Amino acid sequence: MDEEVFQKLAIILKGRIILLGVGNEMKGDDGAGVFLARLLQEKITSDTVDIIDAGAAPENYVDIIVKSKPDVLLILDAAMMGREAGDLMLVQPQDLLIHGYSTHCLSLGVICRYLEVEAGCRIYLLLIQPETTAYGESLSKKIRQKLHDVAGTLEIIIRRKKK
Repeated sequence: MDEEVFQKLAIILKGRIILLGVGNEMKGDDGAGVFLARLLQEKITSDTVDIIDAGAAPENYVDIIVKSKPDVLLILDAAMMGREAGDLMLVQPQDLLIHGYSTHCLSLGVICRYLEVEAGCRIYLLLIQPETTAYGESLSKKIRQKLHDVAGTLEIIIRRKKK
C-alpha cells in the first residue's frame, strides 16, 4: 500500500511545492506531521520546495502559503483512519468529509478550501495512522521509524523531480 502512495506522490509533486507538517506533539503520534516536516527540513534543500512546521496551528501559516502561490500543498498529518498503526494514505481535502478520516484539527477542511481558492493550488494530505494519541505521550517507536522511512522516500522523490 505504501508503494502506491509513493507512486502517486511522484506524479503529483510537480512545480512549486509546500510541505506543511501539522500536529500536536503533546499527544503522542498526533505530532507525526510535525516530526516528518522537521526530518524533511534536514534532508531537502530546494528552490521549489518549502517545508513548514505548523505545529497545531496551521491557520497561522495561511498567509505565507497564499503569498508563496504553490502549485501543490502537501499536508503531513496523523489521522484516525481505522487502519494499522503506521499505515499511510494520500487523500484530498474532500476525502476528510466523505470517508470521515479524523485529524486533530477540525478546521483543517476549512483551511484547505480557503487555500484552494486563494492560493490556487492543488492540495493533498499525506496521512499516517497513529498508534497512540494519549496526552503527555511522545511519538511511538513504530511511528518514529516509519517517519524516517517516509522522509527518505520523499527525499528521493523530490530529488528526482529536480532532474
